[in-house]
Amino acid sequence: MVADIEAFWANIKERGTKSGQTRGKVEGFGLRWVTITNLQSEAGKKLNDHIGKVLTQDVNQDGRHQVQVEGIKMVKLMKPVNLKDVADDDLVRVYRLTSNGEGEIHEVLIFPKSHSLFQNNPELGNCPAMALCGWPLMVQKTKPRKILVEQGDYDNVWATWLMINPNNGFAPLKWQSYVGPVYVFRPNGSADVSCDDMDATNEFLSSLLDMYGGDEPEFHSRTWLNPDFFLRYINTLKSNREEGNMGSALEGLTLMEDNTVDIELAAQAAQILWQR
Repeated sequence: MVADIEAFWANIKERGTKSGQTRGKVEGFGLRWVTITNLQSEAGKKLNDHIGKVLTQDVNQDGRHQVQVEGIKMVKLMKPVNLKDVADDDLVRVYRLTSNGEGEIHEVLIFPKSHSLFQNNPELGNCPAMALCGWPLMVQKTKPRKILVEQGDYDNVWATWLMINPNNGFAPLKWQSYVGPVYVFRPNGSADVSCDDMDATNEFLSSLLDMYGGDEPEFHSRTWLNPDFFLRYINTLKSNREEGNMGSALEGLTLMEDNTVDIELAAQAAQILWQR
């Protein structure tokens, strides 16, 4: 079991630390993200500047790739000259949390910042606890990759924990059952969410939930859900991982980078979310 866990983190870390389009997988059967350019037909001109996923490594006999254009179900055939790779700086990492019934590991995915996933996201995200910590996240349900039959197939504990009410530690009912797989990302694609980010966040929320259900009558969630305590917790966790050599050493944390935790935004969240 330990070997399996170590292999899992090593695999994710290798994918997550390379540059460009190898920092994560392209969702579905995509190989790389491209921008469509210089199509000359009347129908083709409407696709110029759209983003899409190249689905084939090699061209067909007509010299064209299969391309899945975002927002269009039908796969298109396009020449390489009309496909421009999305630049590294225009890509962002998203974390996919699988549900129980999918039988797959969590994944780091890459999306262009112009993708519809990042359109019209609230600045505070939709995870109240993390907004209070100054590290806002969006959680969005996505289609399962396998047919889910039983209610337990839809269980997604990490997603449920992300959506807890800071005042009582319970997630809304719609996030307690029939959740399914989800994407976790920064609002508006403003920054990456790495494997180590999610690992550390999950550890933080797990410990917080222990406090909600514990025997300490003096516990108040405000002592945990603020930027200062959150960063101290993550720093301690990282140090313990490095010293104990257990699981990931959290070298890929993006939430520890300068100005990643937003104190002013956390203050805005506190004004809105705490019961008076």
